[in-house]
Amino acid sequence: MNSEKTVGSLLVIEAESEAEAFATLAADPYFAAGVCNQVRVNHFRGGAGDWVGGTA
Repeated sequence: MNSEKTVGSLLVIEAESEAEAFATLAADPYFAAGVCNQVRVNHFRGGAGDWVGGTA
């Protein structure tokens, strides 16, 4: 890893609704501390592994 500043992160949250995903995010200590200044929600459809009931 180089010495460049970190500019983002990615969380994949399995939830039944966007509200449930935000409730999970609100419990995250970094989010609660205000480290995140922007949140973008994208729906994700798994194509393999545990996401679709199989193995990795």
